[in-house]
Amino acid sequence: FPNSQKYDPGSANCDKLVNGQGTSHAINPVYTYNEPGIYSVTLSATNILGDTVSITKSGIIEVFESPVAQFTIKPVMVYIPGGKIFTNNQSFGAFSYFWDFGDGQTSTDFEPVHTYQTEGLYDIMLAVTNSSGCVDTARVASAVRVEKGAEILLPNAFTPGKEGPGSGDGENDVFLPLMRGVTEFQIMVFNRWGELLFESKSPQVGWDGYFQGKLCQQDVYVYKIVAKYENGNVITRMGDIHLMR
Repeated sequence: FPNSQKYDPGSANCDKLVNGQGTSHAINPVYTYNEPGIYSVTLSATNILGDTVSITKSGIIEVFESPVAQFTIKPVMVYIPGGKIFTNNQSFGAFSYFWDFGDGQTSTDFEPVHTYQTEGLYDIMLAVTNSSGCVDTARVASAVRVEKGAEILLPNAFTPGKEGPGSGDGENDVFLPLMRGVTEFQIMVFNRWGELLFESKSPQVGWDGYFQGKLCQQDVYVYKIVAKYENGNVITRMGDIHLMR
């Protein structure tokens, strides 16, 4: 294109000629505009005798300003359960947003907080759109790593020793959860009438099935566990435990 024209609101004829820009000698050129505006296109053709004919089509191209998508996230490693990431949307020139967190979950919030449920390495993508319908996309590969960092596994039955407190053989004779990534812990055991039979705040001390020095009868008991994970999340679990004799 020998000449390009751009819309100028301050011009009487609305088309301002810009010389010497966007030229090409190709038969079917491809050209990229770098600034928004309304542009005209002029084509000049010359034959072997040197005769030149030109044609100009005014204002046939309108270029819209493109939005820019960019973001950061933190932290870049989270632990589950409860692993959350926080987004920092640094995009500009946009009014709508679409996030893809790589685990099948999406969001249209400006700065969403996302919780992962499964271990893995995830890409994160942000697509932004402006009022003209122009779209820009930013993608960060392997943006966040998700690992199991805290876990509580609970049995549903145990068989305490019959020769007194602590007399078991170590084979399922104490009711104690298996835990990982737990910094604070409390367990309470109640009978069916709500009487507190056992309480411990040590992850190494569980219920041996005794209350006031006597082995409790075979029955179903209720437990309540409050635990704080390394990531700061606090969980409460309640359920039943079967004491087998």
